[in-house]
Amino acid sequence: MSDKQTINYYDKHSEDFVEGTLNADMSAHYEKFLACIPEGGTIIDAGCGSGRDVLYFKEKGYKVLAFDYSEKMVEIAEKHSGVPVYHCDFLEFEPSEKVHGIWACASLLHVEESKQRAVLLRYKGFLHDDGVFFMSFKYGQGSYEKNGRRFFCHTLESLEEMILEAGDYEILHLYTTEDVRKDRKDEMWSTAIIRLKR
Repeated sequence: MSDKQTINYYDKHSEDFVEGTLNADMSAHYEKFLACIPEGGTIIDAGCGSGRDVLYFKEKGYKVLAFDYSEKMVEIAEKHSGVPVYHCDFLEFEPSEKVHGIWACASLLHVEESKQRAVLLRYKGFLHDDGVFFMSFKYGQGSYEKNGRRFFCHTLESLEEMILEAGDYEILHLYTTEDVRKDRKDEMWSTAIIRLKR
C-alpha cells in the first residue's frame, strides 16, 4: 500500500473521520505538551486532520503552523480552525520560523519507519532550543492495513530506540494510553514527548 492510498482514504472518508475524532478528549495530552511551551509560543500541527488541535492551540493563545497531506482535510481544517493549512507531507513541509513545539498526534503513524526517522532528524532544525515534539502511534509491532489505511506501530521500547538513535533529543514523557474514543477502548497508543537538547 502506498502513502497515496492512505491519503485517498482521508479524502474520501473525511466526514466520517471528522465525526469520529473532533470531540475526542485530548486534555491529558494537551496538559503534558503545553506545560513545555512558553505562553504565546509557536506550534506546528503536523498532519493536522480536522483541525481540532489547531483550533484548541489557537484559542489558548498560541501561534499555529499546520499542514496535512489530504487536500480534503486541509479544506476542513482551515474552515474549522480559521488558520491557513499547508497541503504537503512531513518531508516537504518548511516552517516560516523556528517553533517551540511540534504536535504529531496520530499522524506520523501513517509514515513508514525509515521516514519517521528522517522526520526526527529533519525536524531538529525546526525547533528552538528546548523545543518539544509530541508524537503518538498505535501500540504494537510492525505495520497493518485497516479500512484502506496503513498504520506503522510502536511499542514503548521501539519508540524509545528510534528517538535515542536520532540523537539530540531527551525523552520527557513516554507512556501508553487507551484510545480516548468510547468505541475504541480496546486499542492502545504509544506516546512520546521529547525535547531538543541545548
